[in-house]
Amino acid sequence: MLNIQGKLLGSYLLSLSEIKVNGFNRVHRWDTLKAADELNKNLQCFPRDRLPNVDVSAVIAFLNGLQAKLKHFPMQFVHSDINEQNIVVDSNDEIGIIDFNDMICSYKVIDIAHAIGYALAAQNI
Repeated sequence: MLNIQGKLLGSYLLSLSEIKVNGFNRVHRWDTLKAADELNKNLQCFPRDRLPNVDVSAVIAFLNGLQAKLKHFPMQFVHSDINEQNIVVDSNDEIGIIDFNDMICSYKVIDIAHAIGYALAAQNI
């Protein structure tokens, strides 16, 4: 399945790269570009007793550093939720992607990172 996901994601990102993104500035809470800001705004929502070993300031520092490095990557439309639950296969073994409600304009590498993260989580790694 990982091989199929990788090939599908590659061709999908290539197709999306041809779409012009000027003027598309959808705000999405799950956008990695805004992760540090969202985390700062919503710190009171985190149950400290359930995350006793998490240094939130270190996470925010990491996300801020990540945002600075991402500026060197190309931007385009991204799905933001590529995982095996959003990949469909029909009776002719044609594969496709569904669930576009998280689509945003962001860095192409974000979709790759999300797909890898979901795949690793599914493998319990």
